[in-house]
Amino acid sequence: GVSATGAAAQSTPDSAVPAAGPSRVSLYADAPPEPIAPEVVTRDPDGRATVRAVRISEPLHIDGALDEALYRDVRSISNFIQVEPDGGEDATERTETWIAFDDEHVYVSFKVWDSQMDTLIATEMRRDSTNSWQGNDLVSFIFDTFYDRRNSFTFTMNPLGGRSDGTMVNDRQYSSDWNPVWETKTGRFDGGWTVEAAVPFKPLRYQPGTAQVWGFNAMRVKRSKNEISTLTKVPPAR
Repeated sequence: GVSATGAAAQSTPDSAVPAAGPSRVSLYADAPPEPIAPEVVTRDPDGRATVRAVRISEPLHIDGALDEALYRDVRSISNFIQVEPDGGEDATERTETWIAFDDEHVYVSFKVWDSQMDTLIATEMRRDSTNSWQGNDLVSFIFDTFYDRRNSFTFTMNPLGGRSDGTMVNDRQYSSDWNPVWETKTGRFDGGWTVEAAVPFKPLRYQPGTAQVWGFNAMRVKRSKNEISTLTKVPPAR
């Protein structure tokens, strides 16, 4: 379900602002128009979104602290939408996301607000463990790098820094055999937990050219509430 992306993450390596000329996002009639700086997200009434990845001049220090200028100067992407238990309703807990890139990496960060930190579940550190998916609080993101809404790279983290990664093919066939080298760290703050992830461009496949439009979605699982929420609206599982 989550691999069916409703967000288009647009990045232009020469600028944080979408390149001049006809927008590639506008080629897709069901995608909202790309956000123009300083905005980082546009939404439509049906729960779809287009987000803008921000170019940064220096690599992020991946330590989970969220103390770089990016988090101070760039607005976060938030307003997640429930998949379960109340599909289509606003998430009950706030989740903030940032997407950035430089010449070598694409970065995705989360600030995960939690009013019930005493119920946080984080027990698994083994890579690609199904126990994490079945029982831990999680955040996850996907890159649909060809924007075909069928295939994607997936990355998942729990509050301990336990990770999973894999590929989704034809919107339903998931494989955890893909194990690229990427970096992630988690942290805590008064009121929640954080994640920073740096994914190199090298293990990813995508179309040629400096202007890129990727499918993107992000997910949060709040285990004590059995709540799943996503950046863009995803239908509940049937």
